[in-house]
Amino acid sequence: MKRLEFNLDKLFFEHRNTLIKMLFPIVGCYHTAEDLSQEAYLKVSCALRQYPIEFPRSFLYQTAKNLALDHLRKEKVRHLHVDQDQIDPSTFEIASPTPTPEHSLQIDQQVKILHKILASQPQQRREMLVLHKVHGWRYDEIAKYMGLSRSAVEKNIRIALSFCLEAYCSAEEK
Repeated sequence: MKRLEFNLDKLFFEHRNTLIKMLFPIVGCYHTAEDLSQEAYLKVSCALRQYPIEFPRSFLYQTAKNLALDHLRKEKVRHLHVDQDQIDPSTFEIASPTPTPEHSLQIDQQVKILHKILASQPQQRREMLVLHKVHGWRYDEIAKYMGLSRSAVEKNIRIALSFCLEAYCSAEEK
């Protein structure tokens, strides 16, 4: 089978708005649809490193749809309402809310790797990524704050996420 060569960045840029429009009715939130479209891009990018994709556009759309459905399932579980009167209070004492030492060490190592990766990004790109992913700012807000166009912010965040993902995957392999 012949492997088709394509530019994922170009494909994503051309279909980003359509992806968001497809995801919005599923998740009911424009910002969540934006984030899921971005996550789909990253998932496809990772998949491309592992195996060839014959139909990249279809794969991108299916990945985005699967992420939206996963998001809905997680939300459904998160919002399950259990009648508190039926729960024995002693069940809350079973598991400790404190992470195990192993888990804490693993998290510390991951945070150190992430800090190193972020530090290697240009300051403005790093700031955009932190504002968006950590503080929850929308692209428009970041663009206005930094005096840039929305598309410049989108592009920089996509590049930063892609770089972080690639660097993190490489660090995990070592």
